[in-house]
Amino acid sequence: MHFYLFHFFLQAQDDLIIDYELSIIQRQKDKTGVVDEFYKFLKEPKPYKLQITKGKSYYYKIDKILNNQGNKFKIIGNFTPNTFYDFTNNISKKEETIGNKTYIVSDSINVKYNYTLLRESSKYLGYNVKIATYKKDNWSIKVWYATDLPAKFGPEDYIGLPGLVLRVETFMNDSIEPNYIVKATNIQIVKNLELKPITKGIEISREKFKILNNELEAKQNSDNIGVETKID
Repeated sequence: MHFYLFHFFLQAQDDLIIDYELSIIQRQKDKTGVVDEFYKFLKEPKPYKLQITKGKSYYYKIDKILNNQGNKFKIIGNFTPNTFYDFTNNISKKEETIGNKTYIVSDSINVKYNYTLLRESSKYLGYNVKIATYKKDNWSIKVWYATDLPAKFGPEDYIGLPGLVLRVETFMNDSIEPNYIVKATNIQIVKNLELKPITKGIEISREKFKILNNELEAKQNSDNIGVETKID
């Protein structure tokens, strides 16, 4: 059932599945064409899903085979970590990597952005949406959120607003064209939803993850110094 057609039937016991697309838009060019090809790959929409049920959500990437790229950009993986939120118990879990190891990093929920809520409103996928913005230095965010859909939830770290986040655009250097877009493309009502489990990796705390990451960076810096010494 398409949510934008039947949103007036949404009840407290109903759950949601939202499809999103992520696009990274770069406009740099080079003489070889390699960078242009890479940016074309980034611009191609990457599919994600957001599941919402009983105060919890899970946002995750949908694996997609890119036949036209082959293995050329195989190193490009998940552009944003698969993320689980439990707002009732203030728990977040994210799949993050250090080197070639993946961990489930557990922490409390952190709302990263102190948004400014605007009066401006419009329609998105048939819903009434309002706009929130955030700006820091030469970087800014514009968010469209639906106030008649579950509050706090959204893709990635775009959470904590008084409605479900349906579209995000980020901008650099006061550009009028976004360089990063996350947009909802479809919303479904379901019942008795079981969240897809976040299982890839060993679960550790955010503090432990930081320690491991710092240790890896220290080792890499030490290795680099060693290489430079040998060259001299």
